[in-house]
Amino acid sequence: MNIRILGNGFSFILLMELIFCFCSNSPTRRENLIYTDPPTQERIENLNRILKVNPNDVESRVELGRLYLSKHQIENAIIQLEKAVNIDTSNTQAYLLLSLALQKRTKPELKKAVEILDRALQIDPDNDNVHLNLGQDYYRLGESQKAIEEFGKAIGLSKDTAVLISAHLGLVALYKEQGDSAGANQQYETACEIYPELKEILRQAEINKICPAPRYAGEEFREEDGIHPPLEERIRKALEEIGKSSGEK
Repeated sequence: MNIRILGNGFSFILLMELIFCFCSNSPTRRENLIYTDPPTQERIENLNRILKVNPNDVESRVELGRLYLSKHQIENAIIQLEKAVNIDTSNTQAYLLLSLALQKRTKPELKKAVEILDRALQIDPDNDNVHLNLGQDYYRLGESQKAIEEFGKAIGLSKDTAVLISAHLGLVALYKEQGDSAGANQQYETACEIYPELKEILRQAEINKICPAPRYAGEEFREEDGIHPPLEERIRKALEEIGKSSGEK
């Protein structure tokens, strides 16, 4: 399947959504951010108690920063993670989480995030996650060549599927932006070889963009009201639109 199936209207949005989805493999992985047992709030309170007794407990500060980040308490996360890197200047995980928190501010501080990641590289120059995150920040800053270099380094260093997929999709978006269809398609096919389910994920994502799924559980698709066609018809029309955008018949 050619990358053109994404169509001009959806490609960059879908690709960047997928990049940040796959990127969640490292200290920023979503499942690592959410505690269900014990409850997150109880864990936060416990960590604060620990830090009152031992304010130099870096592991507790990093965990607390990660929990605040998961609850979208960005400023609290930044406070804890900045303290962590000041106490332990060699903690790569803290640098990665701090860079992510800076990106999530109401006004993202991408340049500062890059500075933080550069500090992490001084400690661990072969860290694939640091290079991946640098690539994403440079992409957002519009520094395409630096982004390409960092994504390439992440690919060369990593054996982790999520990192590899994220980096290849980043290169797809960059090459498409530069009008290099051949380069974009090569990166896309490589990503699909690594993770074959990617094609179906992209296809379903675009179907949902064209014809959104029900807004709430149990919403019915009625055949004759002209508003809620049956699911089969919704998918058929979506595939027709995808075919038009990719030049397929």
